[in-house]
Amino acid sequence: MRRSIKLALGLLSLWPAFYILCFVLVMALAISSGFAGEEPQLMEKHFFVMFAIHVATMLEILGLTIFYIIYIFKSDHVPKDKKALWAVVVFLGHMIAMPIFWYLYVWREPVKATTSVPGDGTNEQMTAEPGAFQAGDKGPKNRLPVVAAVVVVIIVVAVMAIVAMIAIQFGSLRKDHDSAIRRAVWSCDIAKLLSETSQIKGQSNRAEVLNAALTSACDSQCDEAVEQLLKMGANPNAGNGKGPEALYLAACGGNLHSVRLLLDYGAQADSPSSCDGETALMGAAGKGNLSVVQELIHRGASVDLRDTNGRTALYGAACRGASDVIASLLSAGAQVDARSNDDGLTPLMAAVKKGHRECIKALVDAGADLKVRDAKGMSLIQLATQSKQPTVAEYLKTLGATEK
Repeated sequence: MRRSIKLALGLLSLWPAFYILCFVLVMALAISSGFAGEEPQLMEKHFFVMFAIHVATMLEILGLTIFYIIYIFKSDHVPKDKKALWAVVVFLGHMIAMPIFWYLYVWREPVKATTSVPGDGTNEQMTAEPGAFQAGDKGPKNRLPVVAAVVVVIIVVAVMAIVAMIAIQFGSLRKDHDSAIRRAVWSCDIAKLLSETSQIKGQSNRAEVLNAALTSACDSQCDEAVEQLLKMGANPNAGNGKGPEALYLAACGGNLHSVRLLLDYGAQADSPSSCDGETALMGAAGKGNLSVVQELIHRGASVDLRDTNGRTALYGAACRGASDVIASLLSAGAQVDARSNDDGLTPLMAAVKKGHRECIKALVDAGADLKVRDAKGMSLIQLATQSKQPTVAEYLKTLGATEK
């Protein structure tokens, strides 16, 4: 094996141990910041990078373990009486044992020993493996690297176990506290909510808990909790990393008072949520919440924004069968024939598939195209027939739709 290959193999063998030390250090910093009431921002901001490095390191350990075990049994440098022992040590103590094994049996060249052959007066060069018994060697000293590897492995495992126990204990304490706040929100127990939030330590941790509680309050439709949390500083635009949730949940639930509160405190009406990029208006329209739709339009929400599938609020209202919401959106200037990206359906097609005749009439009266076809080339009548809506198909014919 060339020296450059040995060096590369050595670096790869050292990396897992170095990574674990760094990982333990990061965990310790995260735990200490948690006890101080601060948010572990490093882990949140770089989670996917750290996760990718972690997975790559685990795969590297697996590959090196397989390589070293094969090398142990095929190499002549490893004494035969130690092959099985080294295989077990490498398998169990991989990240610590592999660098030691690499140094003893890969990096070090076989030791040249000079011996005299009796009778001919000449010296013969004989090769002895590193770690093999030679004249004057002592057994216990020869076993020292293996024993040291086992001891180091035990110490590292113990340290990792202690760190894990501390992290689990802290996580459970924090989870219990957060759960108490959420239970107070869901039961709309304002006194309990005030009591629990007053015990939060650390500004960043307080903001995180308040924002999560606000989302729960909007989902549980507790107006008092929403108002109280906003007064305490909860961010009306906070979400789960993929988009704001509070306004979207309040809009979907038809909670007009909470929607107004959130907008008054600065919630952005057109921000896409984590639910396929839907805005609050799309959520309200899809649930048929007319009063919320009207409030959002009055506050400046755009009626023609699209979610990740290219569907608008009008499409959602058509699917729901909310003809009153359709009328409100159309009066605000919504595009009547906006197509979705995935299946090429318009709001009229959605209403046809669901069999909502009132919605069909409202859309047709607003100028919806009766000759429109979906991504597969199917007409409105064909869609109605396929969706088992024979009465709708007949109704479309009276409005002027044709199969061709």
